[in-house]
Amino acid sequence: MIGKLVKRLIIFLMPILLVFCIVEYFLRAIPNDYSYKNEYLEQNAEDIEVLILGNSHYYRGVLAEDLDINSFNAAYISQSLDLDFLIFNKYKDRLVNLRYLVVGVSFPSLFYSLETSTESWRLKNYNLYYDFHITHNPKNYYEILSNTFDVNKKKIINYYYHNYTPLTQSRLGSGIAKKQTDLNKTGIAAAKRHTDTTLPFYKEYIKELGKIIDYSKENDIKIILVTTPTYHTYSDNLNMQQLSLMNHLLDSLSKNNQNVYRVGYLKDKNFTKEDFYDGDHLRLQGAKKFTKILYRKLDSIQNSISVQ
Repeated sequence: MIGKLVKRLIIFLMPILLVFCIVEYFLRAIPNDYSYKNEYLEQNAEDIEVLILGNSHYYRGVLAEDLDINSFNAAYISQSLDLDFLIFNKYKDRLVNLRYLVVGVSFPSLFYSLETSTESWRLKNYNLYYDFHITHNPKNYYEILSNTFDVNKKKIINYYYHNYTPLTQSRLGSGIAKKQTDLNKTGIAAAKRHTDTTLPFYKEYIKELGKIIDYSKENDIKIILVTTPTYHTYSDNLNMQQLSLMNHLLDSLSKNNQNVYRVGYLKDKNFTKEDFYDGDHLRLQGAKKFTKILYRKLDSIQNSISVQ
């Protein structure tokens, strides 16, 4: 009797599982920013000389195409430092020509993890397209489970019927923001959102940074710790305890490690209102200005090494 029930249940479930697998396959086959970055790194890691890591401040604030050196921007929206470390560690043995590792460290970076944030839904993209195994939640391993039926339906129709490819980045991985929002409201709101006085993840991230610095020393890689410019409505409202910890750590790392350099422009007055997308992100013209600064820093590092 039990055997018959099991058999009927299997027969009943098979069509459902088949539909599930087919829909999941078609959803995963749709190109996206995460799959593009992973595929680019898989195919071009050996040629990259500058790798950029970080969150949206660096995804939108550093234009890999403007660096005049073989670069790729692996930063992305809400990407926390633990994910930066995973990306670097996955490819470090294949980055045989890497000269500079640009690590974006903005105000929230040392105290924030995507897994515990309101945007934790993004984790499934790292599991599916970078082949990481970050959580045990089944929703984070399937496209079909991570969105509603209507969202999945729209994605399939847009791509397979309307030929719409949902890529938002340039060929070398940089995001581009052209419009401008309310800098006052967004700056104040972002400063409040990025404050966490419990300081989680700080000690853990310091250890991981130390490991990457040691690896980079052994492999003649220069680490550039970068903080992008922000509008005053953001920088003027930051929690001083967090800001002091960030500055102390970055200064200490650059002072005590010959292969570590700091590029800090959080409150730089040379960036004006027209350079910003919102209170804490650069738009295209600001990103071009900042990328020139970063390139000059790389160039000066190279020149100083040549003189030695």
